[in-house]
Amino acid sequence: MREMGKGNDTIFALARSKAGHDKGRVFVVTGDTDDHVKLCDGKGRTLQKPKIKNRIHVQFITHLDNDLLEQMKCINGDEDIRRILKSYQKMLEVMHVEE
Repeated sequence: MREMGKGNDTIFALARSKAGHDKGRVFVVTGDTDDHVKLCDGKGRTLQKPKIKNRIHVQFITHLDNDLLEQMKCINGDEDIRRILKSYQKMLEVMHVEE
């Protein structure tokens, strides 16, 4: 997985929206520019039509387990994105963390 930074064309990380109508939702970050990130959830926001969001309006999620990181290395489609987000939700449940 590439390190999160400005100007990467294809990266995979998780981020939570901090503002807008999607506030609180978790997305997979599939790309970024200097000021914006591309967010996908595999349903309404697919790899072909990602949400473009200002980078200051998202919080990157840095504490992920190794299984989830391995899943993120081989994203081939929207079903993979949905599987990753579901695995993340299960990880939160196991840790008893509320969003």
